[in-house]
Amino acid sequence: MTSQLLGFHMAQAIGISGAAWLSGMKHCFDKHNYRTCTGSIPKRRPQVPESPSKAMESPLRDRKKKAPPIAVAVASSLTYLAWSVRQGGPLYKTTVYSRSGLYLAAAVLTIGIVPYTLIFMVGTNNALMKKAESTSDADKEVPDLIERWKTLNLGRSIFPLAGAICAVVATIL
Repeated sequence: MTSQLLGFHMAQAIGISGAAWLSGMKHCFDKHNYRTCTGSIPKRRPQVPESPSKAMESPLRDRKKKAPPIAVAVASSLTYLAWSVRQGGPLYKTTVYSRSGLYLAAAVLTIGIVPYTLIFMVGTNNALMKKAESTSDADKEVPDLIERWKTLNLGRSIFPLAGAICAVVATIL
């Protein structure tokens, strides 16, 4: 039983902290890159490109590679928690709300960044990538694309945050 509890508590730590971290990483780090791209903070590093679309290119490629596997790992942890506390499961206890349902909702919300990106953000991301590849630096469409991306990114960062909140509530019950 103690090995089950150890694994369960590790999964709770991974699920809750991972979902909260993923939300913060999406919002804060990308917000910093947005501010650098639009010039609202001073550029201290000489390697920052002058074109806003070129400055967005590296973070977009980086997040495209890193965020989905992290979301899958965190959602897997939360799914394990949902399985562990299901009715008839090894760690089941009667509560007013379904702990299993809350952990499952947390998993779905956390992995929700992937379909959200594919449905709502891929067009904006692709347009920014095309602008970064072009040789023209004076494109009037780029600031609008960055503003749209900023708004969509805020919506995307809410998913894992809501997942972390669901997991915390399930843990408290």
